[in-house]
Amino acid sequence: MKIQQVRRLGLSILVIFQVLTYADTPELDMDMSIYGFGADSTQVYALKGGMRFGVEAKGKITKTLSYHGKMNIFFEEGTHTALNNSSYATATTYGIEEAEVIWQPLDFFKFNIGVHLIDIDHAPLFINAPSLGLGQTIDLVDYDNFELTVFARQNVVSVNSTQSRTGKIGDRAAYYMLGGIHSKVMTSPFNLYFDYNYFSYEKLSAPLAETSRFRGNTVTGTGDSASFFNDYKGHDISGAIEFFFLLHKIKFFAEYLNNSESKDTGLLFGTKLSLTKNHALRFDTFENEADTLPAISVSPSYGGTNREGQRASYIYNEGTSTITIDYYKMNTIDSSIYQDDLQILSLEYSMDV
Repeated sequence: MKIQQVRRLGLSILVIFQVLTYADTPELDMDMSIYGFGADSTQVYALKGGMRFGVEAKGKITKTLSYHGKMNIFFEEGTHTALNNSSYATATTYGIEEAEVIWQPLDFFKFNIGVHLIDIDHAPLFINAPSLGLGQTIDLVDYDNFELTVFARQNVVSVNSTQSRTGKIGDRAAYYMLGGIHSKVMTSPFNLYFDYNYFSYEKLSAPLAETSRFRGNTVTGTGDSASFFNDYKGHDISGAIEFFFLLHKIKFFAEYLNNSESKDTGLLFGTKLSLTKNHALRFDTFENEADTLPAISVSPSYGGTNREGQRASYIYNEGTSTITIDYYKMNTIDSSIYQDDLQILSLEYSMDV
């Protein structure tokens, strides 16, 4: 027994020594932003300003093991009144945007565990909240001008909000599964992007249903008896093509979201035009029916579900600084006592520190 204990101790010391001697000094990046935000409807009113500090760290632990994390700290002041929807509430808080340990035993295969953010620029109607889970990624093709990746994930369900997109785990039993494809083609005249995601939500709870009721979903019962009327299993398909003309750049993008259980769909079309090196404009038009996704997973900037409307943005870049102005105007698709027409205006100045 003593010999076995000595062997285990020796092996543990060897592993710790290998980690300590191989591990890199973390690469640290910091950024900050100052912002103002307003949302206005008969159901909710919010007017707030704040400051955000972000810290990102990444590095190697061993030859095959690495880590990546980003957290945000928010300080906000303002006013918020709402009948039921707390999506736009003022808060002083912190949140994890990403915190993952990545194991890569082969050049083309990665396994990651931790908090992961799904953030596809040309698919803003899709899941958009940091969530804890497991993921696997296989790079089928990885060239300088062409990428093709397949992936699968299982995440717990998080509740989205305007406070940093911080995920708040509402119920440990609720989770969703994802599987899909990501592809990118890069050439001198244009870039082409394509993403396909299959999603399936399981064990959605009464608290999640009660929150989603006020953001657009069809929910039966109240309180502890609340439940989603539909299951959520379906597809999200999105793509973009980007053309280059000297200092100008124009990007067209589209998204199709479908819940095969409820037959509800979401559609989005948009364009982003870089007028000069520093100035850019973005325009979206979208329609997202009531039960495409659990509304807690959808960005509050797009009003949850049961929404149709437009987005207009102006972006100014100068070095490491960016000014962004976003305006959203949305109507309800189906009449609801919990939702009505909504307008959102936000202004943000961000910079790398």
